[in-house]
Amino acid sequence: MKNSTPSPDGTSVYFTGYGDEAGSVYKVGEMPGEPTIVSAAFVLPMDLITSTNGDTLFVADVGYENEAGLDGVIYRVASAGGVPEAMETTAGYDARGLDLVVEQGEDVLYFSGKHPMTGAAGVFKSNAAGGVVTVVAEGDAFADPSGIAVTAGGDVFVADTVATGRSGLYRVTAGAAERLEIPYALGYPAGLALSQDGNTLFISAQNTTNGNATVVTYGLADGLFAERANDVIGANLEAGGLHRGQASARFSWCGTDDAGAGSVFLLIGQ
Repeated sequence: MKNSTPSPDGTSVYFTGYGDEAGSVYKVGEMPGEPTIVSAAFVLPMDLITSTNGDTLFVADVGYENEAGLDGVIYRVASAGGVPEAMETTAGYDARGLDLVVEQGEDVLYFSGKHPMTGAAGVFKSNAAGGVVTVVAEGDAFADPSGIAVTAGGDVFVADTVATGRSGLYRVTAGAAERLEIPYALGYPAGLALSQDGNTLFISAQNTTNGNATVVTYGLADGLFAERANDVIGANLEAGGLHRGQASARFSWCGTDDAGAGSVFLLIGQ
């Protein structure tokens, strides 16, 4: 279990899982219960996000390889279940982190990965209906970008877990990446999500004192970091993905406890 994302209204959560031969996406309600399978047709699903209306899931599968030898693709699959459809223009970008925003009335996917022609790590975007992939930012600032979050103004926050040998958090403005000094280690895949009002960035992280999982906030206006996790989150050893429902203040977060079991949590944000 690496990642999860809520439905737009936050009443259910979709999450990734791995078996012996395949990767799957599951759905569970807001109350504890048995999950249902959305699709078991993946290899190594790393991240997922819903469309704004919740009808479609976009899944980044890093285990995909096409006939041309291109690694990784983003799939579309109905959130009610069905056969995934590969977005062929994203093949080879090895997408790791996903976010989705509305631009000019259309859903647009932002994703982290690497350029299939140059191998350069960066952030890219494409219309969610399919089409040309364009570069948002790439270059030496990034090493292994994962979680991303896009502001209403078009800035992109990017988590990079091995940048310059340590965790990196970047803010990309007009294609230029600025490193933010974060006093926490990041989880992997490092989840990022903005609050519903867009003023606060939520970060899936590791406490530098005890090494356990935590959730950290970053104020976009004041530039201050604060730890927000409680004992439930802190009982997990590893911090995974983090997303917010498209139309709610509810977040989903993945973690792993000391027994190696993965868990999904529904968090009420701001």
